[in-house]
Amino acid sequence: MLIRTRIRLLLTILLVISLGGGISALTVISELRGAMRESQRSRASLVATGEIRDLLLASTGDIEQLPRWEKTDRDRFQQRIDQCQQIIHSLVDVKTPLPVEEREAILELERPVKNFGRAVTRAFQYMEEGLEDRALNRSRNWLKDHLVPDIASAVRTLEEIQQKRVGFTERRAHSASDLISRVFIVLGLALIGSCIAFFLLLKRWIITPIEKLSLAAQEISLGNYGTKVAITSQDELGS
Repeated sequence: MLIRTRIRLLLTILLVISLGGGISALTVISELRGAMRESQRSRASLVATGEIRDLLLASTGDIEQLPRWEKTDRDRFQQRIDQCQQIIHSLVDVKTPLPVEEREAILELERPVKNFGRAVTRAFQYMEEGLEDRALNRSRNWLKDHLVPDIASAVRTLEEIQQKRVGFTERRAHSASDLISRVFIVLGLALIGSCIAFFLLLKRWIITPIEKLSLAAQEISLGNYGTKVAITSQDELGS
């Protein structure tokens, strides 16, 4: 095999190793970035669900004082309900498609939020009609029998789903991180091995024969015309 053919083969191998390793590394890094973004979104969704729960629980604590609510109290309650609905819509309206189970759980949480707002609005109507006791009793009973259990169940279900997704995305990110480490280790070892092999073969094919020719040329220049060079290859230098 000619020297230039051997060198081309070695360079091709180095190029393939470098390109293959680089593409693999970029692919795994992209996977890691995607997993980290998904993990952050999952954690943000979990925090948002907890915020909804806190807002609703704070609102239920004020129901006992419903007959004495001023306009500021009513506005604060409505703001909490609106904020809950906005958070729910933000959880649903995302670029990345949600799992069907999680989307259904979010929509299931939206129902008691709307019902809560409607129940308080109806209580205000009773109060305007002079039926304060009925308004308060109805609100208390509705909260006790429907809202609190529904909210607790919906929030618990949604948080369990989101926690599972957080765990899955974190495991995915961890797996991608480990894979990146392995890819770079293998790529580094392959490049080191290829470079060592390239140097050794270059020394054997080119450097050593040239050194022999150089020594022979020095001997001939000194008048030793009988100097011979051992031919060990049939390549260009051997010729």
